[in-house]
Formats: sequence, C-alpha cells, structure tokens
Amino acid sequence: MLACLLVGVVCIACDSSSVAIQTDDAPIGLQELTRLDLLPRFKRSVRVGSFSSYDRTGGNDDGFSGAYSFVRKDDEGLVSDVLLFRGASEIPPVADRRVSAPDRIVFRPGWSVPVDSFSFQNMTVTKIQEELDGENTRYLKVRAHDEDIFGPDSIGFRCELPEAGTYAVSIEAIAGPDQASVQIFKNEKAEGEVVDLYRLQREKSGPLPLAEMELVEGENVVLLKLIGKNPQSSGLGLDVTTLTFERVR
Repeated sequence: MLACLLVGVVCIACDSSSVAIQTDDAPIGLQELTRLDLLPRFKRSVRVGSFSSYDRTGGNDDGFSGAYSFVRKDDEGLVSDVLLFRGASEIPPVADRRVSAPDRIVFRPGWSVPVDSFSFQNMTVTKIQEELDGENTRYLKVRAHDEDIFGPDSIGFRCELPEAGTYAVSIEAIAGPDQASVQIFKNEKAEGEVVDLYRLQREKSGPLPLAEMELVEGENVVLLKLIGKNPQSSGLGLDVTTLTFERVR
C-alpha cells in the first residue's frame, strides 16, 4: 500500500512539472484573462500603481477656481466662488435662483391625465388610438346616450399647474358628425362659451378656446359638460386629444 502511494506522488509531481511552461514569452494584458490555455501557467510578478492630477503647487486646474465654473460675473468681470466647493461665500439673489414656470402646459387625456369624475349613468369612457390625417392620434373617447340624473353628462380632469394665475384654457378634439357641444365649468359654474364640435366628417378641430380662468398652484379640477348638441349631430360624443393652459397673467 505504501509503495503504491509513493508511486502516485511521484507521478503527480512529474506530471505537474511537465505542465509548467516558461513564462518569459507569455503575453501580458487581457489575453491572460480570456485565453483558457494560459490559465495553467505561472504568472509573473506585476506591479500596480496609480497617479493623481492633484497638484499642491496649483499647477493644474480641475475647473473650480472660477476659470471655468462660477455662479455669475460681477460688474468688474470677477467671478463668484462655486458655493458647493468653496463654501457659501455669497448667495445669489432670489430672482437669480427662481425657476421660471412654463407659460404653456398641455395635458393629453388620451394618455395619463387623472380623471376626477364622470357621469356613471348613460356614459362610457375609452382610450383610443386611431390614424387620422396620416398620424397616429390618441384621444379619450366619451360617449353619452341621455342626460345623467343630475343634469348634463360631464367628465372632470385633474390638471396640476406649477403656478397660480390666469390661464387661457383651450381644447383640441376630433370633431365629427356625432360630436356634442361642450362647455367648461369650475365649481359647477359655467366659464366661457359653448363650443360646438359637430362637423360633417371626422377631422382634427385644432385649438378651440374654452375660457380664461383663475387657477391655483397645484391641482385644479377642470369639468367639461356636454351641453346638448348641434341639431344635425347624431350623438353626444366628445373625442378630446388635448387640454392646453396658457398663462395670461
């Protein structure tokens, strides 16, 4: 038994020495990681180092001395320190730090505008995508059959605005032979004029003004009511594509 073990050890040692290959001409670099035939080879020593661009004498500029990054320039052409890296040596005026709100905001009910309410009786609401005038048009399809028990059928949207003020509200819809007349309401009070969406054939209406309204910062509920229909219209439909709010003052 002991003789067999010794022979096995000798064989392993011999086999191991035969596998070892001279490494003087072995490649250095990514091949050592990707070539499987190089895995059994003994690796030569490798020295690893790093360097930094930091210069204690100020011989380089990483961009925060004011030559490239600054808050603003004063009348003499000097630069203010970068606050995050040089300390709060100077705070810009409030007017300089104010983020301007957009003057025109567009909501697309066919996508993701939250619905606040709609008539549960005799009304259906569906998101539709349709090719119209050679373009894929997405809209919210509203269909009413008779008035709701509380009056004209309606649908309300939650529109969030970045600033309070007076906004001109307009609607874009797909007008057609089965469309209704629509009017915008705020707190159950009618605003603006009734807009007739009846047309002989289906077509994009373009922007149609609804009203100028005083709205608050944050969420505003905009209620659209189907106020009857054109005598020639065959239905009480509303296919709304956009609601646009343009800041007036």
